Amino acid sequence: MKHGIFSLGHYREALKQTKTTAIVSFVMVGLITVFTAISYWIGAMEELIYSQGHQGVVFVKPVLSGLEMCGTLICIGLFTAPLLVYQLHGFQNKRSTSDFYHALPHTRLCLFLSLQAAALTHLIGLIVASCLLSCLLGLLMSSLVTFVVTPLLLYALCTLSVGILLSSVVALAMSLTGTPFSNFILG
Repeated sequence: MKHGIFSLGHYREALKQTKTTAIVSFVMVGLITVFTAISYWIGAMEELIYSQGHQGVVFVKPVLSGLEMCGTLICIGLFTAPLLVYQLHGFQNKRSTSDFYHALPHTRLCLFLSLQAAALTHLIGLIVASCLLSCLLGLLMSSLVTFVVTPLLLYALCTLSVGILLSSVVALAMSLTGTPFSNFILG
């Protein structure tokens, strides 16, 4: 007997399958964000020290937008979202695993929606975590720079929309084809 349109069990299992990919993506984006913050902090410190050592030079706090702070956020939407979907729907490329998944007592729509929800959950989690890290670093440097959050929020929404679009394209390509090469060409 086939059940509903969403399976919490498939969703949890998909989250477990893609946990490593999401963690590695966050570590990479987080490190780049931290190094960007350190470089802005060093630049602002040099300007402050220069202005204190010279008469008539006034230190003006540089403006640091969230877009500059987390410029690699788009990589989550461009690379991580399709990679998560490819990893989750990879069972469709092998006959034995495809037969196993389709033999489970769930509809194909249920399986598809559960896997896509897991990919979307990781995508949203990565975007939120990266934005929070950027805001935290911006607040820590608030004595030296003026941190503007609004561009970061717009950038996060754009990254989310790009991630959703690319993950749906990859999922559609994997549903239509059966080989990794044609998945890559169509996706």
